[in-house]
Amino acid sequence: GVNLALSSQQIVTSSQTTGSQPSYAADGNDQTLFHSAYPGDVGSGSANDFTPFVGLQLAQLSTINKIVILNRPGFENRLQNAEVRIGTDAIINNSSVGCNALVWKQTATQGSVIEINLNPPVTGLWVSLQNFNPATTYMGSKGYPFVLNIFEIQVLGVPADASTLYC
Repeated sequence: GVNLALSSQQIVTSSQTTGSQPSYAADGNDQTLFHSAYPGDVGSGSANDFTPFVGLQLAQLSTINKIVILNRPGFENRLQNAEVRIGTDAIINNSSVGCNALVWKQTATQGSVIEINLNPPVTGLWVSLQNFNPATTYMGSKGYPFVLNIFEIQVLGVPADASTLYC
C-alpha cells in the first residue's frame, strides 16, 4: 500500500512552540521531529495535556494494513503505553480520540521503529496515536513522559471500496 498519511490533515492537542509543527508527524521526512508541548508550557495551551495525541484525517476512507511509527531514538520509553486507534469518528480533542477502535496498545518500551501489522486490515478515515505514559516514569534531566515526540507516523493501505462497507 501507499503511505496515506502523506495526504492527511494533522490534528494535535499541543505542539512545542520552538520549531515543532503538527505537519512534521506525517510529512514524509524522517528528520523532522513532531514534539507535543510539555504540560504547563506557557502559551502552548497544554497546561493539562497529560495524554497528547496526533490525529490524522486521511484524504478518503481507506483500508489500512500497517502503521509504522518512527520513534525518537534515545527517548523510546516516552512512548510506552501508547495507543493507536482507527475509525470514522472525527478527532477534534482528547475525548473524541477514544471513539475510534483500538487497534494497538504498546505495553513496554520498543525500539526506534515500531511496525504494527493489522490483520485483518482496518477501514477508517481517522488514525490516532495517543500517549498514555504514566507519571511514574518521570525522567528528570530528560524531561518527563507526558509528551509525544516522533519523527514520523506512516499509515499504509489503499483507498477503500465504499461498496464493501454495506450489506
